[in-house]
Amino acid sequence: MNRLEPIKPQGNVRATFRSSCRLLWEEKARHMQRFLVAVAMTFLAGSAGAQALVQSTFDADTQGWTSIGFNASGTPFSSPSLTWVGSAGNPGGAVRYDSPINPPYTAFFLAPANVDAALHSAIGGGISWDLSTFHNPSATFLIGNGRSDIIIRAGADSIRQIVTAPFGPPINGSFAHYSLDFGAASGWLFNGITTLATQAQIDSVLLDADTMQIRADYWDRNLPTSSVLDNVAISAPIPEPETYAMLLAGLGMLGFAAARRKSARARY
Repeated sequence: MNRLEPIKPQGNVRATFRSSCRLLWEEKARHMQRFLVAVAMTFLAGSAGAQALVQSTFDADTQGWTSIGFNASGTPFSSPSLTWVGSAGNPGGAVRYDSPINPPYTAFFLAPANVDAALHSAIGGGISWDLSTFHNPSATFLIGNGRSDIIIRAGADSIRQIVTAPFGPPINGSFAHYSLDFGAASGWLFNGITTLATQAQIDSVLLDADTMQIRADYWDRNLPTSSVLDNVAISAPIPEPETYAMLLAGLGMLGFAAARRKSARARY
C-alpha cells in the first residue's frame, strides 16, 4: 500500500509568498511614512510662529465686533456703536470707538461669537491685538477701579489682564502691539484684580468662554476721546519640544526599517 506523501511547497511558491508579504509590509510602511511626514510638516509650520485660530483685521467691515460699557460695580451699559474706518488701521481698516463726555462706565470692544468660540481651542495658545487712541494731550490716563485691558468670561468666572499701565496706550494714531499667552506665568487674574489665576483656572475659562472684551476707554472724559482697534488674533498652541523629539524618533525608526529592507532584498 502506497503511503501518501505530504505535498511540499516548491521553491518558487515560497519565494512568491515571501515577496507578497514583503510588498504588503512595505506598502503599510510607506503609508505610515507619508503620514508622519505630513505631521512633521504641520509641526514645522507651527514652529515658525503661532498659527491663528481666528483673526479680525477689519479690512472690510467691523467683522461683528460691537461695544459695551461697565461701571465700577460691573453693571453693563449700552455704549455708542463702533465705527469702521477703512484707512485708520495698522494697516488697512480698523474699528473705532468714540467716547462721549463723562459716561458713567468704562467702554470695551466686544468680540463676536466666532472669536469667543476660537478661545475654546486656544488652551496653551495666546492672543494679540493692536491699539491706538486719540485724545487731548492734557487728558489723564484712567487706571484703577478694575479697569482691565482684556477680560475673558465663562459664565460667572473670568480671567483678565492689565497691560497698558502706567502710561496708557499711544496717542494720535501710532499703534501699540499687545501680545499675551494663555499661561499662568503671564499674570492673568481670576475673578477680579487681586487673585492670580492658576493654569487650571485659565484653561477652564478658555474652554467655556462666552465673552471677550478689550478696553476702549482710557482717558478722562472731560473731552471726547477715541480708541482704534486692529489685528486681533487668537493663536493655537505651539507643539512642545518633546513632541518634535517623538516625531523625529518615529521618522528615524522608519528610516532604519527602510535600510534593513534594502539589505534584505539584496540577499535574495
